[in-house]
Amino acid sequence: MTKQTPVFSQEYELKSPSKEGAYAVPESDWNRLKKTISRIKSGDTLFLSLAFFFLGVAPTALFAAMSMPPNTEDVKLVIFWSVFASSTLAGIICFIVHFVIRRDLTYTKKEAEDCMKDIEGQYPKQNQ
Repeated sequence: MTKQTPVFSQEYELKSPSKEGAYAVPESDWNRLKKTISRIKSGDTLFLSLAFFFLGVAPTALFAAMSMPPNTEDVKLVIFWSVFASSTLAGIICFIVHFVIRRDLTYTKKEAEDCMKDIEGQYPKQNQ
């Protein structure tokens, strides 16, 4: 009894890639682009989290101040109203700081895109 080995055959069709343009980028431009991209950072959510925290405390303090009986000591009311006012102010400030930081990070992304457009602008456009 002879042992037969299976034979596998497949047909392959080799396709050549389509032609496309390529840029020969000078090292100085490439290093400038890498440096610009390395400065891009993901958005920090610390100030956004703090804003939501403070703006979550504010309605609670407002509800507590509004639901106090009329014969409550003035000290407790002052504390609740001051917690409401300070947490509302802190929440608004944290929102503003978050959006200012986010705007600066977006500017850095735009700077990288401008750098790439500058590099592309050094080469003539090819009609396709």
